[in-house]
Amino acid sequence: MSKETIFSYETLVHALAGSAGSIFAMTVFYPLDTIRFRLQLEDSDRDLSTFEVLSNIIRNEGIEALYRGLKPVLLSLGIINVIVTAPLWVVNSRLKVEQQKYYTGLLDGLVHIANTEGLAALWSGIGSSLVLVSNPAIQFAVYEALKRHIPLKSASAFFLMGAVAKAVATMATYPIQLAQSRQRNELHCFKVKHNLRQWALNYNTVKGTVCDAVEGRHLIIIETRILTKLSNAELLPFPQSLYLQTSFLNYTVKVLQGIAFQEEKSVLKSHHAHLIKQQTNGQKLKRLYNMFNIKQVTKDGIIQWYGCDKDTYRCFPTVLNSMPSYLYDGRWTPPCCLENLRKTALHVFNSLDEAGVRYWLESGSLLGAMRSGDILPWDHDVDIGINRDDISRCVWLEKAKNKSVLDNRGFLWERATENNFFRV
Repeated sequence: MSKETIFSYETLVHALAGSAGSIFAMTVFYPLDTIRFRLQLEDSDRDLSTFEVLSNIIRNEGIEALYRGLKPVLLSLGIINVIVTAPLWVVNSRLKVEQQKYYTGLLDGLVHIANTEGLAALWSGIGSSLVLVSNPAIQFAVYEALKRHIPLKSASAFFLMGAVAKAVATMATYPIQLAQSRQRNELHCFKVKHNLRQWALNYNTVKGTVCDAVEGRHLIIIETRILTKLSNAELLPFPQSLYLQTSFLNYTVKVLQGIAFQEEKSVLKSHHAHLIKQQTNGQKLKRLYNMFNIKQVTKDGIIQWYGCDKDTYRCFPTVLNSMPSYLYDGRWTPPCCLENLRKTALHVFNSLDEAGVRYWLESGSLLGAMRSGDILPWDHDVDIGINRDDISRCVWLEKAKNKSVLDNRGFLWERATENNFFRV
């Protein structure tokens, strides 16, 4: 079983169900623990049976005596549960409210938050969570008080008393729940670094109140003179487009703390509407990065690619005089293209090794290997020389002599028409 399967939402539900089951089992069988304890302390010469001890306790002390000491046990279970599961709830709450997802599940979230914000961030809101353990205690106390003062004994009366007790407990602890949610979903400040030559954009989380971009629920106050300098102040998605443009102009963001504004109700009424908005924002973000010629976005070490994938017809624009057009603009080969070049080269190397074909690096590929052990950042192909007598050893080279062929890994092998070489 993979880690992703272990740390999934489904396993979280199972874990919580297991916790609830253990609390229920403790409550149901706690009287047996009370009886066991009484039997251990029994000084009588006659050994009493479990049923006799149970009958004596109910007859002489009442049925509630069987549950004496249960509340501290359940409270300790609740505290342990809160401490152990707090990191899972932090990740869960982030997944619910963050528009841009930097992790796909609980395991990714735990690692991401621990690496970028520290281990303590996984237990943000733990204080309020521990206080919230008192919620069932408040409910139980109110329910018992109502039973003593209300003479009605019908099922509907007990139901109403339980509902009232729950409402009182919820209202008493709601401010703490609100504070907990705010703690778990606080703002994130990022330092933005551009590398237009490499088509790259980097976001790194920073501590403090001054940064280049902000994520989370917030209100933006900006000077009109700054808006006039932006290429398109109304560009979507907002506010990602705003922060991207202001970071190009070296403007920073100052986060003002301790100031609150009234939040209006969301115009999106359903989960489906929120999902559609999230998908639309993803498409707009892709167009935004394409507009600024950004193909690699790295956020706290997590890389996302924009602009080239296996379905893209060409990884880069047209080739002029055997040189990609972006090189004329002072840019290097897009990082996603370099990554695919590495994968393709590794696949070709493995195929040639398995077939026993003798080969070597040539031209700029040899230079890159000698300089840095990698492809030159401005190179757009990998040049490999092979021994002509070994071509027949490789089934894909042999088949590609007559027509293009797709191998079992999905790579296309073909023989070039203009010169005596093959292309993968």
